[in-house]
Amino acid sequence: MTTIEEIEKSMMHDTCERAFLFSLDDNLILPEKKDCSGKGSITFSEEELTRFEGNILIHSHDNRYGGRTFTEYDIDLFFRHKLREIRMVRGNIVKSLIHVDKGNCNHSGILVKLVEFGLLKSGDHESLIEEFLRSYPCLTFSEHTIETH
Repeated sequence: MTTIEEIEKSMMHDTCERAFLFSLDDNLILPEKKDCSGKGSITFSEEELTRFEGNILIHSHDNRYGGRTFTEYDIDLFFRHKLREIRMVRGNIVKSLIHVDKGNCNHSGILVKLVEFGLLKSGDHESLIEEFLRSYPCLTFSEHTIETH
């Protein structure tokens, strides 16, 4: 059985972007998707995207993203396909954006504001993106270090 923890550990030294989809009870739904082309994000089929709602997408970022936690594409996937959580692994750090059940959350409005403010275009704004998203009671961030022993 493959767990979220095992996948996160396996992503610590990724040189390509990889993604996996898990259920909330730690069951693998979508096996590895991978992009080593250097062209950008992993693409998902329409059928794969229908499986995102309410689940956890875990993906790694390689050096193309200059240290960014979440790209515009990542945040769009999170909102548009109603993921419960999106996790990004880079080195031994995992950052998560989580939808929590606290009131109504206008996902499309949040994404529009991020685009309007120009926060998704540069890694220089990462702390502003996190601060902006933290201001919504329906969203939370978490961060943890991968234990290697």
